[in-house]
Formats: sequence, C-alpha cells, structure tokens
Amino acid sequence: MSNIQIKFPNGEKKTYSSGITPQEILNEFGGSLKKKTVAANYNDQLVDLNHSLNQDGSLLFVSYDSPEGIEVFWHSTAHIMAHAIKNLYPEAKFGFGPALDDRFFYDFDIDKSLSPENFEEIEKEMKNLIDQNNPFIRENLSQKEAVALFKKRDEPYKVEHIEELEDSSSIYREGDFVDLCSGPHLPS
Repeated sequence: MSNIQIKFPNGEKKTYSSGITPQEILNEFGGSLKKKTVAANYNDQLVDLNHSLNQDGSLLFVSYDSPEGIEVFWHSTAHIMAHAIKNLYPEAKFGFGPALDDRFFYDFDIDKSLSPENFEEIEKEMKNLIDQNNPFIRENLSQKEAVALFKKRDEPYKVEHIEELEDSSSIYREGDFVDLCSGPHLPS
C-alpha cells in the first residue's frame, strides 16, 4: 500500500498509509478535539470521519460548534427522524431531509394527519434509535443499483430523483434504514 502526506492547519505534515480515515488520525490526538469532532474537511470537501483518505492533502477536523459541524449534526438527526417515522409508519414514502441553519426537516408522504401525540411518539422512537448507536455507513452505487434498491424499498420519490442523476449515487445505511444521501454524517 502506498503512503500519502497529510497537512494539518498548523502547517505540520505527516505521512500515513493510503486508506487511513480521519477517525484513525483523530485517535492520535485524543482529548477534547476527539470529543468535539463530528466530521473532517479533506482537500476542501466535508467528509465523514470514516472516509478513506487516498491522496495527499490537507485535513481539518470539524467540531460540533462550527457551522459545518452543526449542519452535519442536523443532517444526521434528520435521518434519525426519518428512520423513526419509517419504523412507526412503514407505508411512509420519503422525499428529502436537508439541514438548515438552525433546524432540520424531512419531507414524507403518509395517508394520515399527524397530531402532537404522534410527534411525541416520533421523538420517543428517535431516542430509542439514538440509544442503539448504529453507525452511519456510506455506500456508492451505480444508478442502476440505486434504482433497484429504492424500487425494492418502495420509495418512488427516491427512484424518480435517481433517474434524473447522470451517474452514481451515494446512500447511507443506519441500522435497517437506507437513504439516498451525499452526506456527510456523524459516525453514529
């Protein structure tokens, strides 16, 4: 396996084996940096902590209290909410759930109106899922593979969107929940 050189914000450069992840590098640092980090900026691209680093580049750890870190947190929380909704309402069909500056949402389609009691039920299921601590796992799929996956999962809005894309798609798995998404996400 070849080596890559990583440059840190303080100008220090270190050599690592190609394929190392930001999480593995972060483990060298420990302390408060490790506790606060939710993602990484690798060559000016926001990536998951388990993203494989395969070329020389710059690496900056992204903490929860930064705008990018908060966006990663909200985005991951939107996926947890969608997972909770799917557990409670298996017939739900999902659109998209982006993070915004100070909140998150997820568009979905079900045949009933939700009440405040339903929101409490969703929140309870979200807490249950968080307690399970399932990792967010990214996979890259061809357009054909992604269409087949979401057809099998009866997600017509996802299929429609994938068919409009020209090339591959990335998905995230979290427990038994699967979503079309470019990420990044919290480790779990």
